[in-house]
Amino acid sequence: VATSLSRTISVQPNYSSSLWPLKHKTVVLSGASRGIGAAIAIRLAREGARVCILARTMGNSESRGTALYVEHLIRAAGGQAMAVKTDLCKESDIKEAVLKIVGRFGGIDVLVHNASALWPVKTPELDMRRFMRMYQTCIRGMMLLTRHCLEWLVRSACPRILSVAPVGVQDPEWLEPHVQYSTCKIAMGCLASALQARFPAIPCPTLWPEHTVATQAVFHTYGKEAVRRSFTVASMADAACLLLSSPPAEQHHLDIS
Repeated sequence: VATSLSRTISVQPNYSSSLWPLKHKTVVLSGASRGIGAAIAIRLAREGARVCILARTMGNSESRGTALYVEHLIRAAGGQAMAVKTDLCKESDIKEAVLKIVGRFGGIDVLVHNASALWPVKTPELDMRRFMRMYQTCIRGMMLLTRHCLEWLVRSACPRILSVAPVGVQDPEWLEPHVQYSTCKIAMGCLASALQARFPAIPCPTLWPEHTVATQAVFHTYGKEAVRRSFTVASMADAACLLLSSPPAEQHHLDIS
């Protein structure tokens, strides 16, 4: 059973584990068309996982930042991948995506909650349309995707649910500039803890960086200097691989720095 121990580690590049191999495991990954999600998808595929890329933007094999582009990269490298158009705000999309995945791979072993909507603005500046998009993607989407995958996760010999979200954060310097976004992400961490309590046989670790990660969203929101100071998406992908390929007794909430 995963513990709730928080710790800070330095993740080594190209981490690989044979203790709890991901080879031939079916991984469902939300928000995987770009940034952190795409990096995690490619990293897990290198370990031999069958990666199912859920995203709203399908694009094509030549369009960066799209699900089909990530699928192409994985397949070109000899991996297995399946891109599925999914809007987490629509339960019908989630249900259909899970049916397609199970129809192709026969089950689900790992679920990674990465999808998010980033609008880090102060309370007076946030309109309800954007708030509802963050809420529906981060919290409601996580709950619905988990619910529809659970039937298959409980049948897996080594199920895992990883959430890219923080555990409880009480630092006012982090919370104050973007209350609504912070609230949604922390709620994801709380939901992960609740799922762990409800389903003790399924490790539900969380992963969260101490600083920003160099993604297009961060670049457009905070600028080039913030990207320069940020973690790379590869470091997040290596950390995700570390958590998911660790034996259940060694999994926990992981903050990287």
